[in-house]
Amino acid sequence: MTMPFRIFRRIFLTAALLSVAACATDKVPTPDEIKQDNADSRARQLVRVGDASRAGGDSASALAFYQRAQAMRPDWDEPYRRSGETALALGMAEEAAAAYTRLTALAPGDAAAHLGLGR
Repeated sequence: MTMPFRIFRRIFLTAALLSVAACATDKVPTPDEIKQDNADSRARQLVRVGDASRAGGDSASALAFYQRAQAMRPDWDEPYRRSGETALALGMAEEAAAAYTRLTALAPGDAAAHLGLGR
């Protein structure tokens, strides 16, 4: 073997071993963490679809998407904010009040939540 080949081979093997070692030290997510991450992703997607529906003029469908996102992530404030806004736009005062009430519980310092509840 030639000298440059040996040096390249050693560098390559060292890099490969370091890569394998780095992978071995990463924390493997638990099934519960994977389930939560999937629910987070689906809820964010539902909010995006709701936003697109609302932008397209279909507020009733948007509200349904936001409510599905709420069911998936009851601890996330954004679907409640959007539900409240959309329900108000549709003239659904009780649904808007319920969404804003939950939003104020999740984000007590959010002035928009208190304003929406006052409407």
